Amino acid sequence: MSWQKIRYFIFSLIQRKQLIDFLKLPTTGLSKNSQAYYAAYNYNSYMKMSKVKLSQKRLEVKIRIPETLDGIPLLEKNWPNIIDKISRLNLRRYTLSSDKTSDQYYYIIEGTRK
Repeated sequence: MSWQKIRYFIFSLIQRKQLIDFLKLPTTGLSKNSQAYYAAYNYNSYMKMSKVKLSQKRLEVKIRIPETLDGIPLLEKNWPNIIDKISRLNLRRYTLSSDKTSDQYYYIIEGTRK
């Protein structure tokens, strides 16, 4: 394995962590027996299944679609912010395109190097 592949693998791990932290709903200050905590916990568990693949010329981000009633509208509402965050994480080096219909479990964002 070349050092560039290792480097991009480490970058993808770092970006995955930052993306999940960006997507997660806060659970601090909520009672663990409350409905709001349960909804945020479920949403966060789906967001943790998101994936980032990064190479020198290609980027692929898969964001897990939550199967909760409140999760899908929340993800749709934040979609422009998510795309902007991914673009900023990669220093706007990739031309991004999003696809919400090809996979029933993931929203996919693909990018090619400019």
